[in-house]
Amino acid sequence: MNIPLIIAGLAFWGVNLFAFYTFYQVNSYKIFITILLVSILAVICDLLLPKTVEKKFPWKQIGILLLPLLATIPGYFWSDGVYNYNFRYEFVSNLILIIWVAYLYRSANEEKDLSPFLILIGCTIIYAGGLAILERIGFHPLAWNSLPVARVKSTFGNINYFAGFLVVILPLFLVFSFPDFLTKKPSKNQSEAIFSYSNEFYLCVFILGFISLLITQTRAAWVGGLGGLGIVIVLFAIIFTTPIWRKRVFILLFILAIIGLIGIALIVAFPDLFPRFASLFTLRGWAGRYVSWQAAINSIKASPLIGYGLGSSYALYFKFADPEARLFWEEHSYNHVHSEILEYLQ
Repeated sequence: MNIPLIIAGLAFWGVNLFAFYTFYQVNSYKIFITILLVSILAVICDLLLPKTVEKKFPWKQIGILLLPLLATIPGYFWSDGVYNYNFRYEFVSNLILIIWVAYLYRSANEEKDLSPFLILIGCTIIYAGGLAILERIGFHPLAWNSLPVARVKSTFGNINYFAGFLVVILPLFLVFSFPDFLTKKPSKNQSEAIFSYSNEFYLCVFILGFISLLITQTRAAWVGGLGGLGIVIVLFAIIFTTPIWRKRVFILLFILAIIGLIGIALIVAFPDLFPRFASLFTLRGWAGRYVSWQAAINSIKASPLIGYGLGSSYALYFKFADPEARLFWEEHSYNHVHSEILEYLQ
């Protein structure tokens, strides 16, 4: 049993156990708890449980992961930190991920070591997803009130944070739910497809997580999530599956695409039945994002090589946004990029 990874999994679940809505910056609170936990775990791993760590510190891997972060430093000094409203927040957020990678890489000596850790992450998704459904119908035990809500945030304190977490994590659990027989030629004695208990568990995690993503009603997350899942399925089929299953997977994807197109046609034909979905297919539905993206592109053109450094998205919006944007869009909450790619380019 890999104790460091089990502790890490418990820490992951513990951080997402409560929302603490009394904190305005819920995510900032969680980041503080996370970096505290991973720092303590790193000390425990090396000092108290040295026999569980056989690998040396992965300097080469960490160096590669640090490159995007280091690339943002010149822009910070070039602009004298004038635009870096969220520098400390963004810096610590990125640094935490790299520390976690180092910890997990050193703690996992074999593939099977990851199983307890992944199970605990899956339990976290089930827990957060269950609370999201309760929140949607008005029975969330940790929310301020017991009234049904249109858009859920579970224990993440923010709808977009919750949706972003699901978009990143769901493709991982979808791949884990794929059974081994997809990647191996069937033996002569094998007459039926066999799903392991872990496949079934990961599939349940994925389904509950996907339902949670839908009820966040975050349009960009829907598009990104479905696109990401589609890409993962296609790549998995091309790289890992046997020819017979590859053909079946592509047939299934084709059928799903046809169903999706029919669904889109119905949504467009009857927009009042699914207003949030229908807005995905209108220019007005993306107007807020367009304003943010255009402001980001304008800022990138102004400093294409060096940029402005981490945490500059908020301030750069007000410097480069179209001053006439408010004439055709009433939303007040689009004053940052809403795009990880454009934010790093900034």
